[in-house]
Amino acid sequence: VLVLVAQEGLKTVVWTKSEEKVFIDKFLAYPKNFRKIACFLPYKTTADCVAFYYRRKKKLHLKQLRKLAANEANLGRSKILSTSS
Repeated sequence: VLVLVAQEGLKTVVWTKSEEKVFIDKFLAYPKNFRKIACFLPYKTTADCVAFYYRRKKKLHLKQLRKLAANEANLGRSKILSTSS
């Protein structure tokens, strides 16, 4: 299943649903660390990940997802701190 076909010069970059899911998951873990994210996507380069982010960030609501993930992480930390007292 193809998600996105992006033109980079003469090269066509095709993203599958599973690659998109891995990108989102790793983006939430490593925000804007595209080199690190690309390590989890064997057929994608750092440049592919950067291009994917800037082309899809609004449609995928990546900034909002990142804020939600950060808030959940902070809530988890505060629960741990309050129970360890």
